[in-house]
Amino acid sequence: MEASLWLALAAALGVAAFVQRHGPRQTGVDLAPRQQLGDFQVRAPAGWVGRHSTGGVVLEEPPGRSGAGRRLEIRCARATRFVSPLEYLVRSGDLRARDASVLTSQHAPGERRVPAAKKVTIAAYPGVSVSQTHVLRTINPPHAQLSKQTLACTILPDGRAVVLQLLGEGMADAADEDLVHRVGESLVLNEQPATRSGGELELPGGVHLAVPKGFRTFAAQDKFRTSKTMVAGERNGWLAVDVTPCFVLDDDRPAALLSMLMLRDPSFHSESVREVDQQTWVCHRRPEDLFPGVVYLRVNGDGRALLAEFRWDGPGPQRDAEQAGVESAWQQIAVSLRFSPGSDVSVLLHGGAAAVEQFPRDAGTLLPPSILAARWQWYDEAVPKTWWTTTQYALDAASIWAVHNTDRSPALGRAGRERSQWRVSRDRSRYDCILTRSGGDEPLSQESRLADGQLTTLVRRGSEVVAKWAGKVPEAYVPGALLPVLIGSLPFEPMILRTESALDPDGLACGTPLVLLLEPAFDAPRTLPGEKEGMRCWSVHVNGTSKSSRWYIDSEGILDSISFAGGLNFHRVEHAASTRVTEGG
Repeated sequence: MEASLWLALAAALGVAAFVQRHGPRQTGVDLAPRQQLGDFQVRAPAGWVGRHSTGGVVLEEPPGRSGAGRRLEIRCARATRFVSPLEYLVRSGDLRARDASVLTSQHAPGERRVPAAKKVTIAAYPGVSVSQTHVLRTINPPHAQLSKQTLACTILPDGRAVVLQLLGEGMADAADEDLVHRVGESLVLNEQPATRSGGELELPGGVHLAVPKGFRTFAAQDKFRTSKTMVAGERNGWLAVDVTPCFVLDDDRPAALLSMLMLRDPSFHSESVREVDQQTWVCHRRPEDLFPGVVYLRVNGDGRALLAEFRWDGPGPQRDAEQAGVESAWQQIAVSLRFSPGSDVSVLLHGGAAAVEQFPRDAGTLLPPSILAARWQWYDEAVPKTWWTTTQYALDAASIWAVHNTDRSPALGRAGRERSQWRVSRDRSRYDCILTRSGGDEPLSQESRLADGQLTTLVRRGSEVVAKWAGKVPEAYVPGALLPVLIGSLPFEPMILRTESALDPDGLACGTPLVLLLEPAFDAPRTLPGEKEGMRCWSVHVNGTSKSSRWYIDSEGILDSISFAGGLNFHRVEHAASTRVTEGG
C-alpha cells in the first residue's frame, strides 16, 4: 500500500510539473500593502485574514465556491544546528527525508522529473522552496483526495530559520509557488540587523578574516554567539559558511576536528579527515548523506584555531556544482586569516588546573544541604512552552551521587526523554556517569568513567557505538556532572577547564574530553529580587560550538540560572534539603 501511495505521489508531482510548464490553474492573488503582523512586516495576500500562532502568524484565504481556502503560515524559530534550509525542513518535520531526496535528485535524460527545490528570497536572504501534492486513497468507497503543500525556508546569519508553509486542497501549481515567493520576498523581521558584505571580520579570541566575495552577514554580533555565519548571495542554490574560533590543545588534529563535528551536529556523518598542509585539515560529509557539507580546520602555533563549516542546498546538479564555490570561499578565508596577540592558551589552561586543585578534597562538602533536591525549568522566550528537569542528590561515607530527569531530549527538543545518573567518590578518585537520551533528532547517549587516573568515554547512537576514548585524565579536568555544583566556588578569572560532558539544551555528547572556556561576563547583568548587587556571571563556551552561555551565581555561591543563545533559559525554581543516607543510592 505504501509503495502504491508513493507512486501516486510521484505521478501527482509529475502532473504538477506539467502544470508549471503550461501555466497556473489559479488566478494570481494581489498582495496588500506591507503591514505589521506579530514579529513580521509583510505584504499579506489581499483579503486574507491574519491571526497569531505559536512563533509566527497564520493567513487564511476566505472559502470559495471550490471549497476551503488555502492557509499560509509564517514562523520564525532558532535552528539548533548550523544546517541548510532544506535540511532544516526535514529535521523540523515539515518535509520527509524521502521526499527531499526525490525533490533534489538528479535525473537521466528523458526520465520523468518531479518539481525540484527552487531558489527563493525570504527577508532579503536566499532560501529554497519545494511543492508537493499528496494523494490519500480510500478503498471503500474508492476515492482519491489531493492535498498540497508549498514550503519555503531560509536560514539567517544569526541562526534563525524563517519558514513559509502554504497548505490547501487539490494539486500544487505555479500560482501557489508564486504567492509564497512574493510574500517571502516582502518579508522583514522586526529588529532585523543590518547586512554587511566585504571587509574584515573580527571573531572572539583575536581571530581576523575577510568576508568572501559575494557573501553577506549581519553587522551586529550576538553576545551569545562566538561564530559568524556568512551567506552567499548570487547563486543558484543556498550556500553558507559558519566560521568559529576554537582551541586545539592535543597533537591529534584529525581527532580534534571529528570531536568538534560531533558536538556541532551528530548527524554530520563524516568521511576520514585529510591533511591539506601542516596547518590545515579538511573533512567532507559522506556522499550517501542527503545534504552536503565540508569542514576546514586551520590551526595557529599557539593552540588557537579556526573551524569553517560549509553547508549548501541546490536542485540536482547544483549540489555538486556548489563545491567550486566552497573551495573559492575557503581560499579567500585562509589567505586573509590572521591571529592577533591574545590570551596565552597555556596560561588559561594552567589557571584552570590551579582552580581545580583548590577544590575541597572531600567531594561531600561540595553539596550544600539546600540544593540536595532541586527542580529546574527550561523555557524558550520565543514560544510559550516549558520543560522540566528534576534532580535528586544523595551521599554516604564513600561517595555522592545524583539522578537527573528531563522531560525532553534534548532539553528543548520535539520529543523524547533525557536521564542521567552519576556517582563520584568522596576523594574524587572515581567517577561514573551514564547519560541516556531517547527520541528526538539522532540523540546520543554517553557513558563515562574515571578510575586509576584514567578517563574513558563511550558514545552511542541507539545501540551503535559512534565514538570512544580512553586516556590519562587531562589537565584541569572537572567531572561534567559536578560543574554546576562547583562553578560557584571557582576564582572569578578566565580559565580553561577539561570535562567529558556539559549541560546544554541541544544535547551535547563527545567521545573525547571537551574544552571549556570560562570568562567573567558583564554583558548580560541580572539581579535577584530583593538583592542590591547583581549576580556573578560566567561566560561558558564549549570549544568548537558556535554559541556560549551565561551562568549566574547567587550570593550563596549556588547556580541560579543559565541563559543560552536564542532566548533559551534554564532556571532553578525550587530547592529543598534532602535526607543524607548512609549507604546505597
